Amino acid sequence: MITVQDIMADPLFKGFRIVAGHKGLYNEVLGTGIFDWEEPEDMARTFSRREFIITTLSEAKYRPDDLLRRFKALLENHASVVCIKTLFYKSVPKEIIRLANEKHVPIFLFEDTYTDDIIFVVRNALQEDVVRDVAAEKIEELLWSEEPSREDSAKAMNRVSPFLYEHYLCMYATPRYHKDQRIGTLVVEQCEQAREYFQTQCSNFENSFSAAIKLRDSFLIIFSMKAEAGDQSVFQCAEKILSALAMRKKLFIGFSDVHHKHNEFSFALKESMYANISASVDREAVLRYCDLGMDSLLIPICNHSWIRTVYEGEVDKLNKYDRKHNARLFETLMTYAESEGSISLTAAKMLQHENTIRHRLERIRSIIGTDKPEDAYVHMYLLARLYKILQVMINL
Repeated sequence: MITVQDIMADPLFKGFRIVAGHKGLYNEVLGTGIFDWEEPEDMARTFSRREFIITTLSEAKYRPDDLLRRFKALLENHASVVCIKTLFYKSVPKEIIRLANEKHVPIFLFEDTYTDDIIFVVRNALQEDVVRDVAAEKIEELLWSEEPSREDSAKAMNRVSPFLYEHYLCMYATPRYHKDQRIGTLVVEQCEQAREYFQTQCSNFENSFSAAIKLRDSFLIIFSMKAEAGDQSVFQCAEKILSALAMRKKLFIGFSDVHHKHNEFSFALKESMYANISASVDREAVLRYCDLGMDSLLIPICNHSWIRTVYEGEVDKLNKYDRKHNARLFETLMTYAESEGSISLTAAKMLQHENTIRHRLERIRSIIGTDKPEDAYVHMYLLARLYKILQVMINL
């Protein structure tokens, strides 16, 4: 489903100005049409449902008293949005604005853009979902770029939707279960469900605006608010979306911090993805970036070439020793880290004597080169955590 706000995110519409019908930005668009001055009884024959209507209202200059009657018929079933070229009307009559607001049909004014260019962009978007593909591509670039510029961040956010407000957060969602990861349909279904929810329920445009974008094996929700509400209020409103969509049951969701500038979009994106990774590691349904702790340091650097070389070298040494001696050292390391350094708890989980665990830990320390006992747990924890993080990141 392609909506008005999807299409209006194209750079072609940069100079277009919305003057009415803000609550209809989630209207579905199914085609294009040009309104000349059709009679109401001819509307059904001339236009299809949910069209992107372009007009100059040239005839209205000579018969202004008949404009409202014709517009009522046009907006009744046929128009998802109306774009008026300001050749003859520099503003829209109040009664037309009132009607558009009642019908939830956006009206835009524009000056220099050619009608043929508009039709080409709209039809292209309807045929190939180009709008969403480009937005998703921009988001993927920001997520995996080491140092995206603030200018690129602001442009990418505007490409997602020019109607997102300055106060916003990102929610990055991935499937909870492996079968849903393999099949791949859950992400598509949940993303479409979110978009339908925004279309039917989140109509209070004056206060908030949201967008949902499907990525490769995940999807992203951007929730924004117009008023400079406190960060906690933004979180609470976003949590209501999760509850309404029942997202906690089948998904892991990572929340970014609340940001207040569009040029910080790349930070919000990365924060939400990092929070999602950490949530996936610990099997938590929802996790905020501000609660990541050490993971906020580990996740961004885990793919650094030096870190990967050191990590893979130490893990390989342990696995080689295990294969040769059947010593279960790597399993012991993982269990010890999960048990927060408790030898007794590790022994109980592995059904081993505590002295056996102590002996294995000494062997691990000698293999990975940690001589100081006080550093040993931290070293082992980092190895275990990196292993779990990298296992999750394989699927991103």
